[in-house]
Amino acid sequence: MRLGKIVFFMLALALLTASCNEDSSKDEPAPEELLPGAAFVPQDVVPNSIFFANHERIVGYVLWPEVTVDDTDLQGEGYFSYDYWWAHRSEAQSLEDYMALCQVPQSVLEAMSTRNLVLTCFKHPYSLIYSAYNDQYYGVMVAMEANCFQELMRRKTGRAELLDVFSDLQYGDTILTRGDVSLNKWDYAPVLICLMTAVDCGVYDQAQVKRIASEVFNQIDDIVEFYSAADYVDWDFLRYPYLVGAILAHHNDEQLQDSEKELLYRFLGWQGWTGDTFSAEDVSNSTRIISESLERLVQ
Repeated sequence: MRLGKIVFFMLALALLTASCNEDSSKDEPAPEELLPGAAFVPQDVVPNSIFFANHERIVGYVLWPEVTVDDTDLQGEGYFSYDYWWAHRSEAQSLEDYMALCQVPQSVLEAMSTRNLVLTCFKHPYSLIYSAYNDQYYGVMVAMEANCFQELMRRKTGRAELLDVFSDLQYGDTILTRGDVSLNKWDYAPVLICLMTAVDCGVYDQAQVKRIASEVFNQIDDIVEFYSAADYVDWDFLRYPYLVGAILAHHNDEQLQDSEKELLYRFLGWQGWTGDTFSAEDVSNSTRIISESLERLVQ
């Protein structure tokens, strides 16, 4: 299946459109807890990543900082509705206002289980419109300024829960995940780019890297199978597991040649800030290198 389907991957990139959803949690917070939390105040950036630290448009916070929150006993239910934001979003006069309105109340955030926190991050209203930026990496990093993402990155089990959600995704009419909570197609890309930042920062051990590589293959299969009836594959969505694969290969495959690493770096930049011309042959070679590398990583 792997390399034989690369012919499908040479498709023109279509514009992403955002759709809104309004899932609600089982246990809605009390009215006095529905006011938004405090706006996020950026810190000095620590270049703890390999790829994203070299990004021309960096944001003012630390990607995947040292774990500081012991979440062992946190059992609070999810906060998925963002009712305050839906009711007051027209009042926002700036990006800062917009972000502040959709901060999760601190009392809810601090009690929330990490499983529900991961899903809350990708129900965050700004996660739906990250693609408004021409540079989608930057858009996701701006979304990750939200206090739910900041909390996730500090949680003891945050990295593992993000990986679990990634493993639960199954591409289809609805992107499926745990229990009665589902993500839609427009939530799918931020999940994978957020995971890319974690992989780039080296927060996963060898066994977890192998697991991610295996899941990348599974999700490529899901996407190809979903579109097989139409005799084409939507590159808009297929490219995201390939981007995760490119980060994995670039950082973890010791058999990659320097020229292959350079091509993967250009492949990643082509999706982000560089604006480099990237030919159909470049895409074909990149996806082939990624596929071959992932095959090695899962062995």
